Amino acid sequence: LNGTMRGGSRNVSANARGCWISLQILCPTAVFSFYLNRDLFNNTVGGELTLCGIDPTHYQGPIAWEPLISETYWQIQLGGLSINGQQIINGPFTAIVDSGTSLIAGPPALVQKTISNLPPITFVIGGAQLVMTAQSYVIKVSIS
Repeated sequence: LNGTMRGGSRNVSANARGCWISLQILCPTAVFSFYLNRDLFNNTVGGELTLCGIDPTHYQGPIAWEPLISETYWQIQLGGLSINGQQIINGPFTAIVDSGTSLIAGPPALVQKTISNLPPITFVIGGAQLVMTAQSYVIKVSIS
């Protein structure tokens, strides 16, 4: 971890100044994007934050756009949530997209034992179905 850049609004922390206040003058387009590299041990590039735009070398296909519904946190409206093809929640419902919250943790022995049986999770964002397999949403880390 190299650090955390505060990207929230003033409503979240009144005593800190977020970077977006300064960037409002510099960015002609109010867009930012993250590229997340999954290679924890051999990466030479790491992840990437692009301000004022999107790096087309880091994605394929159309982008699923969803507007913010609150400026307090990065809140969006999800159209639904399915696990293993079974709808768990029928939208719309509110979700928070937070790059500063890195994971949902579980007991390592249980995660290792069940990863091959974990189902795909489908998020409906901006009308697009975004499917995450267990290989995408589980980070294998060993402590030596």
